[in-house]
Amino acid sequence: MSSVKALNPALQARRDPYYKRNHMGRVTCTLCDICCTDDNNFLKHLAGKTHRLQLERRERNARREERLAAEEELNKEAMRRAEQEKATRELLLQQQQQQQQSQQSSGNRINNNNNNNNNN
Repeated sequence: MSSVKALNPALQARRDPYYKRNHMGRVTCTLCDICCTDDNNFLKHLAGKTHRLQLERRERNARREERLAAEEELNKEAMRRAEQEKATRELLLQQQQQQQQSQQSSGNRINNNNNNNNNN
């Protein structure tokens, strides 16, 4: 009984994700936007070149979108890393400047003390 159902073209056609019956009773391939008069013609369309090319085009576009999304994520990650590195460099530069200023001010104090001692 199940093998008879598997060979039923109407059942096979209705299981296809691109199957749609319009208001006039015709079958439409939603991928290719092609109307077929019945389920048998729809199955022939599914096996045909037009439908196969549309499937290939859809798969290519899906892979392209995935690749672009992955590249975009990598770009965002690179931008985050670059911003972190920039912030780290700025912080190190500020720390170096503070150290230099503190060394200069302590050096000035030592010179002032030496001058005061020499004057006395």
